[in-house]
Amino acid sequence: MATYRLAAAPDPNGVAFRLLSKPLIGVERAVDVQAWSTVESADLALPIGRLIVWRDEEIASQVGEAIIVPHATIAGLSDREARQLRLPPPPAVQLHVQCEGTIDQPDFRLRHGWREPTGQPVLGAARTGCWLQIGSTRAYRLPEHMFGLVEAIDDFNRTEPSDDGARWRCWAKVQELLPEHRSAAIASDPYLTSFRILHGSAFSIDPETIGGEFDIDPVILAASRRTQSSEEPVGDDEATAARSLLTPGQHRHFVTKRFRQAEQCRPRYALADGLYLVLDSDVQAALDVVRQVQRADRATRRDFVRNPRTYLRNALGDRLDEAVLEDLFVETAGYSNRVRDVGLWAPRVLPWLSREAGRWFPDQPPGQASGLAVGERIVPIAQRDLNELRDEVMRARARGEENVQYRGERIPATEETERALAQLSARPSQAPEPPPAAEVVEEEAEPKRVDGPQVLLIEENLDEVGYRRQLPRRNDRGVEDELAGLRTALKPHQREGLRWLIEAWRAGAPGALLADDMGLGKTLQCLAFLEWLARVQKRAGEARPFLVVAPTSLLETWAAEHDRHLHAPGLGEPVKIWGRGLAALRVREGGAEIDLGRCVLDRGRLVQASWLLTTYETLRDYQHTLAAIPLAAVVFDEVQKIKNPAALATNAAKAVNADFVIGATGTPVENRLADLWSIVDRVHEGFLSDLKTFSARFESEATPPERLHELKGMISSPQADLPALMLRRMKDEHLPGLPKKTEEVRARPMPPPQAEAYKGAINVARRQGRGDVLRALQAIRAISLHPWPADQATAGHFVAASARWQITFDALDEIARQGEKALIFLETIELQPVLATLVQKRFGLDRQPMVINGQVAGGQRQRRVDAFQNGRPGFDVIILGPRAAGLGLTLTAANHVIHLSRWWNPAVEDQCTDRVYRIGQDKPVFVHIPQAIWPEGEASSFDRRLHELLQRKRALSRDLLAPAAASEHDARELYEATIGSLDS
Repeated sequence: MATYRLAAAPDPNGVAFRLLSKPLIGVERAVDVQAWSTVESADLALPIGRLIVWRDEEIASQVGEAIIVPHATIAGLSDREARQLRLPPPPAVQLHVQCEGTIDQPDFRLRHGWREPTGQPVLGAARTGCWLQIGSTRAYRLPEHMFGLVEAIDDFNRTEPSDDGARWRCWAKVQELLPEHRSAAIASDPYLTSFRILHGSAFSIDPETIGGEFDIDPVILAASRRTQSSEEPVGDDEATAARSLLTPGQHRHFVTKRFRQAEQCRPRYALADGLYLVLDSDVQAALDVVRQVQRADRATRRDFVRNPRTYLRNALGDRLDEAVLEDLFVETAGYSNRVRDVGLWAPRVLPWLSREAGRWFPDQPPGQASGLAVGERIVPIAQRDLNELRDEVMRARARGEENVQYRGERIPATEETERALAQLSARPSQAPEPPPAAEVVEEEAEPKRVDGPQVLLIEENLDEVGYRRQLPRRNDRGVEDELAGLRTALKPHQREGLRWLIEAWRAGAPGALLADDMGLGKTLQCLAFLEWLARVQKRAGEARPFLVVAPTSLLETWAAEHDRHLHAPGLGEPVKIWGRGLAALRVREGGAEIDLGRCVLDRGRLVQASWLLTTYETLRDYQHTLAAIPLAAVVFDEVQKIKNPAALATNAAKAVNADFVIGATGTPVENRLADLWSIVDRVHEGFLSDLKTFSARFESEATPPERLHELKGMISSPQADLPALMLRRMKDEHLPGLPKKTEEVRARPMPPPQAEAYKGAINVARRQGRGDVLRALQAIRAISLHPWPADQATAGHFVAASARWQITFDALDEIARQGEKALIFLETIELQPVLATLVQKRFGLDRQPMVINGQVAGGQRQRRVDAFQNGRPGFDVIILGPRAAGLGLTLTAANHVIHLSRWWNPAVEDQCTDRVYRIGQDKPVFVHIPQAIWPEGEASSFDRRLHELLQRKRALSRDLLAPAAASEHDARELYEATIGSLDS
């Protein structure tokens, strides 16, 4: 019976392994490799199996009766693995590195030798790759750090003295492997560590927009094993384990004082005394291309920034292998492919795209005969002026003028304006003339402008689909437990929503629209998805950040909900890009903020964050930085904020570079179906075609209900291999645990002062005829609330003069007797303090009820909410403006809602009711709707007719996604039902 042993011996190409067999009688001989797997030896099964696998995977080669494993592979083995392969131990001697001359001399050379622990030189040492043989009795296996160092020394000594670039690159590799301090294994001359070489083996780009144009600088990267500095790095990309090689100061010095000062990229740069940057030859070749792009025209720079890897591949041709390019260029930042250029923001001009189609209650008409959406402004235009204005625009264009004036408004003199005016001219109008443009009220502050803001220009998909995102292929890396990171148990509908988001992500969808009704926990579902995706990234070795964009009043809610619902650390600490957090992130040099027509943030800090929190306004103003950060996902909370495709904030949101987009809203359609188009064009670009085609199909006055059914089916049903684009659930269908909600319409005849004032307004309207519908409706609506102005308020008489106020105080009497709390919604700011005073006096409260309206700042508003939620037991009241209270407030301490004044949009009114009717409410909810009835025309009373209109709009919005806001047609119908019917 034979015995077997595995023998290893050095070979020029590696370490040769042979399996030797020795019979009981005879000479030891080598076994044919094909028979190795048949050998029965428990001790040799593992090493034989490893060697065979290496051969089959072509890591090792078979030569005759031996398997030869490369020296680098053997050096990289752990001590345990080396023992299994019967290899010798690491050396018991020290590697000593010496130099001859200095690095700047052409005859500079490195020498290495071996010393005993006593310091005596080792005699008779011979090295073959990773195999060190000393005499005939001692053999050692050089571990990776020693093998790499001696190989790098040999490579350096082989370079030609005249090849300066190659010598410095080889020297950089030597210095990377030299220990910073003397060790038992390796020692070197002090000169060799007296200066530092930074070895650049990869790079990324730092895209900027300067002077209205794209510009770039390289960021040098390396898979460094040592910390280069105590300063924070410029950037980070965990997917490649590459970190910025230079500190921020070194980086600025390199790009401004070194890289940009030469026509071509050099192999070596002196950064400071004793500090050098040396670039790999492949990196040098690629950075040559970057340097050419920096000097190229605007279009070339734009093409490079949009897709740098493709540009480099085309420019380098056959000089670099694809795999090499993949390793040396790391995409740590870049703009979305939807970004096509940088330029001055020119307000988009669209034919009558109303931001608030019915904002005529109380301060604005419900829509004009004609109008232009000019950026974020709505410019109403008289029907009779359309053709004349169009001619003036044509003449201005011919003269080379940029704008024309109309009723104090500047309108761009562009072909776009001309087309929009032509479209409006062809549209019949039945509405009266608009008021002066000065009556148009702006809600959102304009961005700060420096000769017009420099913005990222995108493919807008307005007239045709210019951008449609390719569906990516994604891998969840086997992360199946979507609930592992949650400390809060999800309700069934929330679990369904989370799985729907995960399914959309896995299927490669660009995004999803979570349009659940208010109070169903959209924030929790989004946080649960982000937490799951964070674990997917961690499993894959990736670390791109998440971004949440929300109204300012909701940002702290997001941070609080994160801490409440996720196990620590969850997504980690958010970077807060608003308020003081924003100020701390602004880029400054020499104590002053950089301002070159754009606002800049410290992108190095942002790309290293786990998740970012910001507002729509901050995203708009700092789009150059925020849109250059590749994101794993972005959540646009209250995504109806980007419903206007002509707005600058919408443009900035659509420029964001995110792999997956979530839009979250309880009201996907507020005023017109174009709201939905604009939202979907961010979530899944091109899904609803272009805006022109969409509006023609779904927004004409003759659009049949069947077509609205078709639209709802398109976005609510699975398409091809993707799940439904939109998920929309209602509270009454998915929250069976919610208490009962009772809506009570309380009608009462108007008292004499109110009835007389109402009759007077009716008579005025009838004398004026149908030419002033809007003024008439506003007058009778105001009187239906109260016939007197606020300055005539006295405790008893003021309440007694209005049927609605009487009903409200009767309801408050009942609520007070029950010791419960109420919300009162009243839009008229002048009447809010009157109501607060009367409530305090009537019920003997120690303070006036708190008021929340648009004049109350976000922080103060939250403090008032907290005080109400956690305040005194028993009866209490809080007074709110409908628009200010429509988002982000939880007031479940109350279980009564009184709509003292009605809002024309039932979606907004429902949002107000949802402040109490939501998760966390444990008492029955009562909704009180006071109605003032005119004794001389009960059926035609304004309050009754308005209620009927809102109920119809509410049903259509729920069933067909029809706009809930009142339209011109609705206003005329309301006029005919209340005033016009009295003429017959």
